Amino acid sequence: MAKGFVFTLDALFAILVLIMLLATFSFFSAQAEENPYPLIILKKQANDVLVVMDKQGDLDSRNITRINASMQETLTPTLNRHMEIEYYNYSKKFHYLETVDFGSNYSGIEELVLAEREFLVFENKTLAYYGIVRLRVWP
Repeated sequence: MAKGFVFTLDALFAILVLIMLLATFSFFSAQAEENPYPLIILKKQANDVLVVMDKQGDLDSRNITRINASMQETLTPTLNRHMEIEYYNYSKKFHYLETVDFGSNYSGIEELVLAEREFLVFENKTLAYYGIVRLRVWP
């Protein structure tokens, strides 16, 4: 009877040690993973900036000073940013017009967030041009 009791205690002790090892392993592996939430929040902020600039008509203006000022007002000042806007003229089909490119250099940046928005500009109730804006933001 004593052998069975000792064997049971030995098995319970082994299971307890195994559970502790698994708990420790899962704890440290969870700590090693990067938190994705700051980049998700940053992406949402970048998208919000583009929506605000589109609704205010800043992107329609094609005025770099106005666009840059609006971006600086809306986006957190501590963030690095780069904006690229492609404009296409429309007369029966889209024709490339120009690319406006300004902000910090983003080459080599690993944690980079890209927000993109398309917009249309109407003049006298007809489509004047089409644009694509890309905003890259990083901490």
